[in-house]
Amino acid sequence: MGEQIKVEITGSISSLKQQNNTIEPILETVPKLLNDETNVVYEHTLLLQRVIDSNEALGLHSRKFVRLLEEVLFYDAHREKFLTLSHREKDVLLQMALGKSNKEIASVLFITVNTVETHRKNIKRKLEVTTFYEINKYARAFNLI
Repeated sequence: MGEQIKVEITGSISSLKQQNNTIEPILETVPKLLNDETNVVYEHTLLLQRVIDSNEALGLHSRKFVRLLEEVLFYDAHREKFLTLSHREKDVLLQMALGKSNKEIASVLFITVNTVETHRKNIKRKLEVTTFYEINKYARAFNLI
């Protein structure tokens, strides 16, 4: 898991703890998350969500925490797929996430439109994605954008 995510989660937890002491299940689960015990995290995700949802006093901090938790879970669940991409495919993925057309990507990366189309097909196949949203989710989770 990326250090930036760990820092953000730790900061969010500190803010939550200062506001309210009724979030013990979250505080008990997060150290396991930070130690990459992902099976434990998957088991406790629904519990964490229920605790956060039932505690309106957490407000914006709870939404940020949930977003960070979801990003960590996505990262862990999809890391192997992402690692199958070549360096060039990652470059194309970035451009796709920025909403560029095949022609624009070809121009930026100094490759042909046919090569861009091939990279796009390979990226979609390897990552098993079909939508712009899914492409963007990968780009955000793996710090391309």
